[in-house]
Amino acid sequence: MFKRLYRPFEINRALKVYSETKSLRKTEAAVQISKSTIHRWFRSFGHKGIKKRSLKRTKQRTKHIQQVVVSSLHNDPFATLSHLKHKFEEPSPSISTISRTLKALKYKRRKADIKSIYCSKEVLNQKQTAFIAAMKDIDVTRVISIVDETGFLSVDKPSSGYSPSNG
Repeated sequence: MFKRLYRPFEINRALKVYSETKSLRKTEAAVQISKSTIHRWFRSFGHKGIKKRSLKRTKQRTKHIQQVVVSSLHNDPFATLSHLKHKFEEPSPSISTISRTLKALKYKRRKADIKSIYCSKEVLNQKQTAFIAAMKDIDVTRVISIVDETGFLSVDKPSSGYSPSNG
C-alpha cells in the first residue's frame, strides 16, 4: 500500500465539501479521496483547513540558519552537525536542514591536514636536548620497548572540518 501526498488545495477542498455535506461517503464520492483520510484531516485541521506556510517567514528562517551556520563554522570549522544544531535557540532546525543548508552554501567536510606546531623552535630544541640527555643515562640492556600505536592517534582532536568549496 502506498500513501499519496495531497496538495494543500486538495485537502482544503475535501474539508470544504465535508463541512457542507456533513457526510464522509458523499465527500469521498465527490473528491475521490478515501473517507478515512478525510476523517483524519478533519480531526487534525477542523473546518479551517491547511494554511499555506508563509514564504516570507520561511525565507527569513533560511537566511537566519545560513547566518548562524556560517558564523559558527568561521569560529570553529571542526564543528559537527549536532554541534551546529545546538547553536540555535529552540526550535532548532533539524540536522538534515543544517546539512541541506551546508550543501546550499557549498560547504564541504574535508579531512584537515594539521601540521602546525604551537611551540617555538627554541623550546622544541630545548626539549629535544633534554630528552637526548636523559636517554644517554639509561642502561640499554635493561630496556624493554613496547610500542602502543593507538597512542599516536589523536581521538580528542577532530581530523575533518567544513570549508567552502572552491568551485
